[in-house]
Amino acid sequence: MSMTSEMGNILEQVADEFANAEVFNEWKPPDGEYTTLIVAYSDGVSTRGSNKYAWWTLTGRLLCPSDPELDQKEYTIGPYRSSAVGFLKGAMSVLAGEKVNDVKRAEPLLSAAVGKIVNVRVRTTENERGTYTNTTITAVVEDVPEAK
Repeated sequence: MSMTSEMGNILEQVADEFANAEVFNEWKPPDGEYTTLIVAYSDGVSTRGSNKYAWWTLTGRLLCPSDPELDQKEYTIGPYRSSAVGFLKGAMSVLAGEKVNDVKRAEPLLSAAVGKIVNVRVRTTENERGTYTNTTITAVVEDVPEAK
């Protein structure tokens, strides 16, 4: 299909937003436990229907030199959303090393995770709505200040 002038106009309207957009990577490693270096953080606000929600994502780099096919591959940890507070609270609490009850700490805790080495559990589940792969930070291993 060739681009119509209407399509060209629409694309022109979103060109700046597209140029500055975050790249979302849907790839996740196979189910299992992984040592991961957190290399990036992003956040934003999105709308689903008439509901707005905040979201946060971390990008992890696998540290598994014994598996060259996976070693150094990057994947998204999260996304965490204000509409699914249990996952968000769990990640924040592990990163803080204590139970966190203040959702306003999400940005400082998650952004400060860049440079940390963490253990992440990847688990795929299925239900009537589809197949979902969840990533759960289970422990902070160490900080790597030079990676920040």
